[in-house]
Amino acid sequence: MIACMTGIMIATQHAVQNVVQNVSRNTARDDVLSAILRIVPRVRVGDDVVWMDVRGLPLPSIVHRIQALIVEHGHAQARIGIAAVPSVAEVAARHATRDDLPIVVVRPGTERAFLAPFPIQRLHPDPSLCNLLEAAGVERCGELAKVSRAAVEVRFGMPGVRVWQLARGDDRRVMFDPMP
Repeated sequence: MIACMTGIMIATQHAVQNVVQNVSRNTARDDVLSAILRIVPRVRVGDDVVWMDVRGLPLPSIVHRIQALIVEHGHAQARIGIAAVPSVAEVAARHATRDDLPIVVVRPGTERAFLAPFPIQRLHPDPSLCNLLEAAGVERCGELAKVSRAAVEVRFGMPGVRVWQLARGDDRRVMFDPMP
């Protein structure tokens, strides 16, 4: 599973993705990352994403510890999304609300249905592709997911196919190499 917590973004394949908003100082970010590494064995840092490898770890306990750590470091606004697919975990975290729904869990096999009501922009397509999709009347992930791959490829090319895959909950990125 992947848990995503919404500034620092955290997630993995069978992992937890957290996005901590408003982490402005690198020192604060580094402190949080150091503390996270005391909980999980590996992290991978991207532009605004930190993926945590939690394969084989007790997910409820890990999520609770990460959430407590984030609050301890002054980022109580953190939100967590948990899913087996990296992009779905990110959408879940960004969808979570701090007050009434700080953790959103997307069960394996329900990724496509979870993504269906969200605007295509949540998948971060190129703006020109977004314009083409909107011109074709496709605004939501579920609308795009219903179209055949062949139709998407003919009309929108391979960039369209990539977003189509994401809209269907198919994100095959490998966040961490297998353990030796």
